[in-house]
Amino acid sequence: MLSYQKGVVKTSVRHLVEFLFRGGDITTGSSVSVSPEAMLEGSRLHRKIQRGQKATYQSEVPLKMEWQEEGYDLVLEGRADGIDKTEVNKDRLSDVDGMNQTESDEEKLQHVIGMNQIESNEEKLTYVDEIKCVYRDVEEIEEADILHLAQAKCYAYMYGVKQDLEKIGVQITYCHLETEQIKRIFYCYTMGELSLWFAEVLDAYRMWAAYYVEAREKRNASIQALQFPFSFRPGQKKMTAIAYQAMENKKHIFLQAPTGVGKTISTLYPALKELGAEKAENIFYLTAKTITRTVAEDTIKLLKKQGLFLSAVTITAKEKICIQEEMQCNPESCERAKGHFDRINEALYALLTAECEISRENILLFAEKYKVCPYELSFEAAVWADCIICDYNYVFDPHVNRKSLIEGSLRQNIYLIDEAHNLLDRAREMYSADIAKSDFKVPKKYFKDRNRFLFKKLGNCVMALRKLEKQAQDGTRFSLHENVDAMYFPIFHLIGPLEEYLADHDNFSEREEIVEFYFKLTHFYMMLDSMDSGYEIYSEKRGRDFLLRLFCVNPSDKLEEYIENSRSSIFFSATLLPVQYYRQLLGGNRFEAYQIASPFAKENRLLAITEDVTSRYTRRGEWEYGKMIRYLELCLEKKAGNYMIFFPSYEMLTSVYGMAEQSNLALVSELIVQEPSMEERSREAFLEKFREQSGKPLIGFCVLGSIFSEGIDLTGNSLIGVLIVGTGLPQICNEREVIRAYFDRQQKKGYDYAYRYPGMNKVLQAAGRVIRTAEDVGTILLMDERFLERDNQSLLPEEWESYYAVNRNNCGQVLENFWNGFASARKDIVLIVCASATSWMLSKVVHNKGGLYNRLTEQIHLRTFCLRECEAYVKAAGLALNRNQILQYYMIFGGVPYYWGFLKKGLSLSQNIDSILFEKDAPLRDEFKYLYASVFKKPENYVKIIEALGTKKVGMTREEIITATKIPNSGDLTTKLEELESCGFIRKYNAFGMKKKNAIYQLMDYFTLFYFKFLKSEPTDEHFWTNQINTPAVNTWLGLAFERVCMEHVDQIKFKLGISGVLTEVNSWYCKSDPDNGIFGSQIDMLIARKDQVINLCEMKYSQSEYTITEKVDRSIRNKISDLRVVSGTKYAIYPTLITTYGVVENSYSQELQSVVTMDDLFA
Repeated sequence: MLSYQKGVVKTSVRHLVEFLFRGGDITTGSSVSVSPEAMLEGSRLHRKIQRGQKATYQSEVPLKMEWQEEGYDLVLEGRADGIDKTEVNKDRLSDVDGMNQTESDEEKLQHVIGMNQIESNEEKLTYVDEIKCVYRDVEEIEEADILHLAQAKCYAYMYGVKQDLEKIGVQITYCHLETEQIKRIFYCYTMGELSLWFAEVLDAYRMWAAYYVEAREKRNASIQALQFPFSFRPGQKKMTAIAYQAMENKKHIFLQAPTGVGKTISTLYPALKELGAEKAENIFYLTAKTITRTVAEDTIKLLKKQGLFLSAVTITAKEKICIQEEMQCNPESCERAKGHFDRINEALYALLTAECEISRENILLFAEKYKVCPYELSFEAAVWADCIICDYNYVFDPHVNRKSLIEGSLRQNIYLIDEAHNLLDRAREMYSADIAKSDFKVPKKYFKDRNRFLFKKLGNCVMALRKLEKQAQDGTRFSLHENVDAMYFPIFHLIGPLEEYLADHDNFSEREEIVEFYFKLTHFYMMLDSMDSGYEIYSEKRGRDFLLRLFCVNPSDKLEEYIENSRSSIFFSATLLPVQYYRQLLGGNRFEAYQIASPFAKENRLLAITEDVTSRYTRRGEWEYGKMIRYLELCLEKKAGNYMIFFPSYEMLTSVYGMAEQSNLALVSELIVQEPSMEERSREAFLEKFREQSGKPLIGFCVLGSIFSEGIDLTGNSLIGVLIVGTGLPQICNEREVIRAYFDRQQKKGYDYAYRYPGMNKVLQAAGRVIRTAEDVGTILLMDERFLERDNQSLLPEEWESYYAVNRNNCGQVLENFWNGFASARKDIVLIVCASATSWMLSKVVHNKGGLYNRLTEQIHLRTFCLRECEAYVKAAGLALNRNQILQYYMIFGGVPYYWGFLKKGLSLSQNIDSILFEKDAPLRDEFKYLYASVFKKPENYVKIIEALGTKKVGMTREEIITATKIPNSGDLTTKLEELESCGFIRKYNAFGMKKKNAIYQLMDYFTLFYFKFLKSEPTDEHFWTNQINTPAVNTWLGLAFERVCMEHVDQIKFKLGISGVLTEVNSWYCKSDPDNGIFGSQIDMLIARKDQVINLCEMKYSQSEYTITEKVDRSIRNKISDLRVVSGTKYAIYPTLITTYGVVENSYSQELQSVVTMDDLFA
């Protein structure tokens, strides 16, 4: 509608008037008034009328007005059909030559309305002439159409202001398209009247222009700041650069880019940059399938999250967005159709200015609010959008595209043509047409007794068809015709009266069928009138019926008309092979072609071609189908997973599927089959089965070239293999044979153009389903010996240059080698094993003697929480526990997050412990029974070792464990001790100054120690812990458990002592009493031997208050220092260090301490 570049908003009078003054209903076939053939004939009559005027009459007068607005200029321009500066009087107006010469002057004068507005017979009055060619009977026109009059009034005002006129005339000249009969309607206005009227028009123009400018400026600023959203994949930067250079240099190119390059963002991003620099007006992202439209939509959503401000609209097919059960576009059947054009502008402005996406959901929402057609609203929004995502036909099909969508910015559009290989068949369909004798049956029956004139015109068309039928050869599939000129005028003379009838009769039972016939007839006429050398005309005899087809074999010239009128067009696909084939037939024989290499590692894909299977008609049967099933079985044997197998026809699919149901395949996998004409919901359910990965292998039986062979993404394990039966050759039919003959006559390879090239494209598309990302791994099995032929080999992509020729004897080995060895050459694969079953981890991974031997690069031990982390958890969970309570809970469960999750708000610590461990249904009452069984496969001997260690505080040597458990001294015992240590249940240490062979194993697991002390006896008191507070048993346990907490927080103790950066060795130590040698006998639970020749002898004392060192305690510390010096012979300085909860009471004995560490320090 509007264009905006370099601070100038511009539109045409016609566009503005059609937009602002439209109104009324939507009716089926309402577009008949703008049929292409009517436009062609109208242009001819325009010129004829203009040539017939006097010398004072100026034809095609350009007009332009400009206004300066805040921040931009507003421009309105147009071209008046004619302006006459001569005097206007009755004699002048009746002097109409060149048209309908049979009328008298008086009769001609009756066709002029508004004569009474001319003041005198000789008054000179400049007037603007607006010529409109119609099928309607001009005799019935009493007043000018509001749109026609508004257009002429705009021209009149623009010319009158420029010429400083006081008064100006407006003439609307109506001419019948067939009879060339003319009627003129004349109006006279003062410039004051026109000024008032035009001011309202200009105000409306300003409102829309202001919105447009603001949106464009926001868009441009956001695009300039927009960065490429990803790290470039291999080949992606090259593709983006190629696309950008093409757009910058106004070129049209072909781009073949394999799956994984990121074609959508690689073309959209440079197109957006052109848009932001105001070098392009619109981006059209053209696709053939819904899924590729979705990818484009998702890409734009991603860019919007990064700051892009852009108006993007997806045009959805009418039948998919229509809210009615039965789609009927007429005011009698649809309330939205009635008065739609009266409300559409209000709905559109609300949608455009709302702060929301112009999505399908919002289009439906606004269409419901304003009672307009959602399909039409989406088109209206697209006219104002920056990016339009739609099907090919909305741009290239002359019967579907809308000039309002593409013509306003011709030569400034960028066309991004995705999956461009699909455009060829779609273009052939767009530009071909057919008509049959049977098409005339319903119209003839209807008009026989209602309109003899139309009945006769229909009969003339049928007679012309019968003449061509007589020329057709009997006994052949089809007959070629050099021309069908005999059809031209019978159809031409039928279209006008039929259109007029439909315009006047909008409610009769056969209307839908006759409107459909009208569209088919006009399409046939349009193609007939514009045929070029790319067409073949052929006919088919179908029983008593006769069909005539205008088949567009080579649509290049047709497409080129649209391509050349764009700034740049990018044809891209993963399968444009051979590229010369597509260049020649898609209008781009002169366009450059580029190829991007695959970004995926070849090692991730196995390509194999079978030597002993074919889909040739002569060999089809159970024997050949059985071989296909055997290959499927081999694939599953070597790698269970999801596979798709593609067949050349439903017939073969059905036969093989039936045999597969009776084979072993049905026992080991789930078989699903593509049905003919699957609805969207069924298609999605089919694909969802692959995505679910429910466990049982899945085999999908599909048809090559169908909905599942292109445009679907099944990544990872959703699909690990594709089998393709046959070379994809289309079935022999008349169209294919016509194509073959056409190119053979041009000395080209007709068979290749008709069959081989389209077939191989389907194969490549189906094969592309299996590797969709850099992480995907899979197999492609081409099951036809013809793939080994030279002609077919030459069509395979470069990345397929390496393949295996296989048969049923060696295919299994090839598959096995691939699946076993594909990762050996990869540098980017890391195996991460994570499990809680430590014995399994150690035996199967850490100590593996097979394929993982000597490949372990890192062991990551998941440590339990320290006190500080437990405190952070308690705060995050909103639990009101102080540090002493956190410490006590830690003494029971350690820092295992699972156990901390059982704490509940509102309960005291003792209440929580009772509810977790001692109540009747306490969740962890039986935890000990499951703890070791969950970690070790056969836990019995592990538990024996734990129970033995639980009897001795300081721990046991290996020999002592053997004696206590009766477990043989063997490697198995070593393994169990190592596994218990790896899990953190026990620790292995050497007493200070002792040899490693005298290592001691000590029980360290908090819950196990607590279990042995309080739970093993199975107390029945549900308030056991609450009632045990401050008892000797609990206090003794607190002291022992505190020592183990300290041993787990050595780093915090070292930090308090200021020796975090000093190398240390932490040990326990004990010696037996030997009075004869002055040895008292001591047990020291923690010694920190430092590199700076100091030993911190740590005494760990749990207390509910500050700890008091008595004479007895002082003597014990002194004896320990003495024993350590005598027995170990150490020369290090020995620093007595006290670790307690709340510090120490100052007295004479405490002065001997070198350091004091408190509970708060353990939380550091």
